[in-house]
Amino acid sequence: MVRDRLEGYVLLLLLLMSNWAYGQDNQPIAGGMVQHPIRHAPLLEDTIPDTLSISEADLERVMDIRKQFERQNQTYSAPVYPSSNLLRFLKKDELEISDEAMYWARLVRDASTIFDNTMTFRDTVIVNPLFLPAIFKGDYLPDKLVFYNPDTLRQKSPYERLCPVDTIFEDIKRNERLEKMAFAYVENNYPTYFRYSESDLPDDIIKQNVIKKSIYEDVPIKVKGDANFEDVEAPVKFIPERRYWTSGFESTLQVAESYVTKNWSGGGNPNLNLLTRQYLKYDYKKDKVLVTNEMEINVNLNAIPNSVDSVHSYQVNNDVFRVHSNFGYQAFKKWYYSFNFEFLTQLVNNHKANSEKLLAAFLAPMKINLGIGMKYDLEKKDFPNKHKNLKLSVNIAPLSFNYMYSREKGTDMDLSRHGFEAKENPVEGENPYKNVYAKFGSQVDANLTFNINRYTSWTSMFKYSTTYKTVFMEFENTLNLQITRFFSTRIYFKARFDDSVAKTENFKSYFQFNQLMSFGFNYKW
Repeated sequence: MVRDRLEGYVLLLLLLMSNWAYGQDNQPIAGGMVQHPIRHAPLLEDTIPDTLSISEADLERVMDIRKQFERQNQTYSAPVYPSSNLLRFLKKDELEISDEAMYWARLVRDASTIFDNTMTFRDTVIVNPLFLPAIFKGDYLPDKLVFYNPDTLRQKSPYERLCPVDTIFEDIKRNERLEKMAFAYVENNYPTYFRYSESDLPDDIIKQNVIKKSIYEDVPIKVKGDANFEDVEAPVKFIPERRYWTSGFESTLQVAESYVTKNWSGGGNPNLNLLTRQYLKYDYKKDKVLVTNEMEINVNLNAIPNSVDSVHSYQVNNDVFRVHSNFGYQAFKKWYYSFNFEFLTQLVNNHKANSEKLLAAFLAPMKINLGIGMKYDLEKKDFPNKHKNLKLSVNIAPLSFNYMYSREKGTDMDLSRHGFEAKENPVEGENPYKNVYAKFGSQVDANLTFNINRYTSWTSMFKYSTTYKTVFMEFENTLNLQITRFFSTRIYFKARFDDSVAKTENFKSYFQFNQLMSFGFNYKW
């Protein structure tokens, strides 16, 4: 601002000096004005005075530039920045537009917003480039440059250049070549049609502006005094209680029923098959101690018609009440020193067909096994499928004790089928077999549970026992196909070999088999 004032003063001073010089040169004399002999230029060129005609006294009265600056600076004051109150007052008169409002304003003015959400690709019009304004692309040479072609000397139709193409896009390629020919014709014969070139097209990149709005506002926190942490107690560290006892339960109740009338043309008898299995497991594991406790009830009853058995209305196919415990102390890795206990008996009385002779009953017989040895315990869960896992337990008892006892010892009890030894001198009217059995030997037990996926599981059990005179083996498999949470299909197979029992006339073999397929209720946790 000071600079503009100084320039104005200097210009005004020069104008005054020029007017004063012009008056001196054109002083009036007798008869008119006397003009200076050297002034032949127009009036515009008289703005620069002739310093030779100015006297020294006049030159001393002219103020130099420095004095002029000092004179102007006497009245100059530096601008003062407005205070916050003044700014706040002035700011009220200003129109402020938020970023969100500007976004919506630009969106309304944007030409691309005229299409609503209902617009689809079928609504889009694809325009042929031949019907758009011609744009010069800068291609001075053709795509296929040929310097000499003798065929061009003869006249031919432009359509002859469209050679057929044996592809599915034959029509599209022919149209593309036709468009190129038309564009080349316009380019060679009517160059005035090209009003734009590729360099005239906008090359700005539209960048997306992300609008961010702070959700939380800064709230000033006033600290009245320094905090004193001496009287503050630290929060109690929460340590979850570790569970050393784990439990598991499985309940199964499945029924298979078939009814046939007496006059059925194909014959047959009505049949009702009931299977129930209750399994409870309660284990303990802490440090090197591992304890396994199991209880199982497995009963399979089969209703029989009077034509098959006129004395009894049902028959027992399988009846097991089992209590098992194993105490282990870790030796190394997955091996444990173990002590094994197992108790087996029946729950339901089972009779021979059309007879009152007992085949099995509660505590007739009962079996107890005690064994000392080593146990291998494996649990594998690192499968890609989270529902897939495997549990394997193998107990090897080089020293085991087998005890068997039957509370029914009369002649109405068949003790030969359970492996009891015959008496040396049987007494007439008494059972020819002993009702007590006790032997030392060795035993191996293996249990496998393999959950293939969430709905399929396989359970297997193998037992081998020997008294070094007789051998007993048992192999049991169960495939459970879970349909829903409470219903499943079970395929059960059990094989047994026992050379301590007496062979019968109907089945002269030591092998025994039991197979069952059922459907019904199944729940486990």
